[in-house]
Amino acid sequence: PLFSSRDKMEGPGLGWPGFRAPIDSRRLVVRPDPRDPYNSSIEVLDRASMTHLGHITDRTPGHEHYCINAASLRFIPAGAGRVRTASAPRE
Repeated sequence: PLFSSRDKMEGPGLGWPGFRAPIDSRRLVVRPDPRDPYNSSIEVLDRASMTHLGHITDRTPGHEHYCINAASLRFIPAGAGRVRTASAPRE
């Protein structure tokens, strides 16, 4: 998994599923979106497949907001295995 529902952001105006941080940022590629003629959008891709997942936006000064396309999400029940989240301490 790339994101955990424990790190999901809630709030008005968040049209796409939003997350505070990925579980492991090494599994993502973050780059300027090559399709943006103004070079102002930051694209998020899955490193393994180089598939577009969404964008990073700054919703609050100093905090990143990962807006991830719902079509790229697969929900895994919490009891289906141990999943570490970005906000959980590492062991």
